[in-house]
Amino acid sequence: RGGGGGTWGVVTSVLLQLHDYLHFSPNAFNFPPSEECSAIAPQFAEFKARYYISAPSLLSVTKEHSLACGSSDEQTFIWCYGDDDVKQAWTRFLDMNNSTDPAKAASCLGSIPGTSGFAELMILSDSNDRFPGKVADSPAPSPLGSNAVSLSGGTPTPYYAFGGATASGSDQANSLSQAHRDAGFMLSLLFTADDEANFWGNLFPQMFDISDKTNFPP
Repeated sequence: RGGGGGTWGVVTSVLLQLHDYLHFSPNAFNFPPSEECSAIAPQFAEFKARYYISAPSLLSVTKEHSLACGSSDEQTFIWCYGDDDVKQAWTRFLDMNNSTDPAKAASCLGSIPGTSGFAELMILSDSNDRFPGKVADSPAPSPLGSNAVSLSGGTPTPYYAFGGATASGSDQANSLSQAHRDAGFMLSLLFTADDEANFWGNLFPQMFDISDKTNFPP
């Protein structure tokens, strides 16, 4: 480890830490979109937070199953490895919250067949004309001007790295900040002008004590 001039080393041994191969189990909510499923998207976002972090046991989900799943967005996907119980947990969540039509709501979440891994799923869902058969850059590289436009709007999207094991998990490739690990998930906020005013004026003071201007961050 390390860098800079004069850094060198001699490898005398290598330890490979292996684990059992677990099949890929992708699940998608409201995909393709429908008006009925879009209406209960906030409930699904709450379900994901419970499944990963706050209360998986209340959904009869084991810690092992919870930690074997993760997602990079709020609304659509839950990626799992091994025999997952996401759909059964979603049904239990609907029953616990007295859903008006639990059967129809349960059908909003389904599995994605025919994929053996995340990379294969990305190849199937996003064509890559420059490098066929390879996972495409998403979003694709573009001039700063076009990116700047996309940053002016959007909605908060939780990123659940390592599912509910953010405090301690590692794939030996991603570097998570301490704030990300302490919080349990990362929230990317993309604002319109009104959203930004609401965040700083209303939401931010609820998260932090800003009464003492000489002691910030607290």
